[in-house]
Amino acid sequence: MVSPAEQSDSTKSADDVSKVRSELERSFIEELKAVDEPSLLERSKDKSAESYRFIWLFSSRYPLCVRLDLLPDGTGILTTRFYRQLPAKDGDSRQNSEVRVSKEEVASFVASVHKLGLWSLPPAQPVPKGVYILDAVRCVFEEASHGKYYVLERLSPRDGPMLELGNEMYRWARQSQ
Repeated sequence: MVSPAEQSDSTKSADDVSKVRSELERSFIEELKAVDEPSLLERSKDKSAESYRFIWLFSSRYPLCVRLDLLPDGTGILTTRFYRQLPAKDGDSRQNSEVRVSKEEVASFVASVHKLGLWSLPPAQPVPKGVYILDAVRCVFEEASHGKYYVLERLSPRDGPMLELGNEMYRWARQSQ
């Protein structure tokens, strides 16, 4: 299903929007594999699944992923994954954590996602012609729920709903460590 904003855009069909979403997901799938994160696009095929993930894709290292998977009882599991390559003598450093999240925290988070109105925004932020981005953090937010997949990408957001959500998920992940 397409968000209301995408439906109102007469220049894009539902197939076009779906194609953009799957292309966005494919553009960072290798980074997700590096930190053993599942594809939420695939997960969205399970109509009973509900997951939210914020990803920070840094140009010089592997991503930081914070994912919330909702459980049937209304609680959730908050998973944080980070991987960074160390000098060869030191090996790799994977930092993973999983914590249980209460029903109240889950409900508050889901309400804040919907209140931010993320899905009324275009999936990707266009880069103006003649502008070259040399270094940026790709911020990606995904939702897989009720058989639908949404993805939103922004480059180094300085304000707005993506920054708010990223900050909230980052604080949440830090508190759970």
